[in-house]
Amino acid sequence: MRVLISGSTGFLGQNLVSHIKSMRPDWEINGFDLNAIEGIDYNFETLNFNSEISWKEKIKSIEPDLVFHLIGLFRGTKEEMYATNVESFQRFIEGFRDAEIESRLLILGSSAQYGTFEEIDKPLREEDRINPMSIYGKTKQEQENLALNFHEKYGIDVICTRPASFIGKGVSNQLLSGYLNDKFYEHEKTLKIEISHPEDVRDYIDVRDTCSALILLQEMTGIEGEVFNISANQPISNIDLINKYEQIFEKRSIITYTDSERAPTKSWIDNTKLAKCCSYQPKYTIEDSIKSIFD
Repeated sequence: MRVLISGSTGFLGQNLVSHIKSMRPDWEINGFDLNAIEGIDYNFETLNFNSEISWKEKIKSIEPDLVFHLIGLFRGTKEEMYATNVESFQRFIEGFRDAEIESRLLILGSSAQYGTFEEIDKPLREEDRINPMSIYGKTKQEQENLALNFHEKYGIDVICTRPASFIGKGVSNQLLSGYLNDKFYEHEKTLKIEISHPEDVRDYIDVRDTCSALILLQEMTGIEGEVFNISANQPISNIDLINKYEQIFEKRSIITYTDSERAPTKSWIDNTKLAKCCSYQPKYTIEDSIKSIFD
C-alpha cells in the first residue's frame, strides 16, 4: 500500500507517520510539507502548498493508493487561511482529479465547523446544523464542500473528517491543551495561567486515537462521500481540565480570566457513526493524554 501524507512533518503528520509504521509497517509512506525535520526515513519532499505546483504530475509520479490531506492553517489572517485551506486545496484536488488514479482522498476538517453553543445537552452528529463561528471553521467547511462536490461531480473517492480538539504530547501551544502542556512542564510548583473563561467546554481526543481513526477510515470500503466525526466523547470545562493537570503534575495554578463576563461556550461532537462504521473505540482518557507528555 502506497500512501501520501500532505503535511507529514506537522504535529498530526508526525504522529500519523509513527502510527502507520507501528500499525501498518508494510505501507510505503510518501510525504511533503513546508519544512523538513530530523530523522525522516520515508520518501519526503519539501513543498510550499501555496506555491504553483503541477499536482497532476506530482500525484501521478507517486501513484498513491491512499492520500491523507492534513495541511491546514488554524491561525493567521483571513486572507492567509483562505489561501491555504480553500484556494490551495482547490488546486490540489483538481490535480488529484486530473491524475486519474484509483486512490482515496481523506480530508482533515475540524469540530470548529459546527461552531460553539451556549447550551448543548447532547453531542452533535454529522447531520446536525453547521454554523462555523471562526474563520478557521468557515474555511474548513468550504474545504469540505469542495471535496464533496468533487465526489459528486467527478466520482472521486473522498472521505471527510471532523476531529474534536486534540490533546497529547506535542500539541501546539496556541491551543489550550498545548499551552497547559508547556506551562505544567515548567519547574515551578505554582504556575500563573491565563485563559479566556473557566466554564468553556471542549471535547478532547488524544492525537493517537485520532491517527488510529484516520487509518481505519482509509481502509473501510463503501463509505465514499461520507463525513465522520472523530471524538472520544470527553467534553470537559477549561477549569476542570486545569484541575486534572494540577492533580497529575502535583502543582497549583493562579488563574486569571480574560473574558469571564460573557456566557460560556460549548463544543461536543458524537462519534457513534465512526464507532459503528469501523468498530472504533478510543483508547486514551484525558488523564492518559496529559501523562503522555512525560514520554
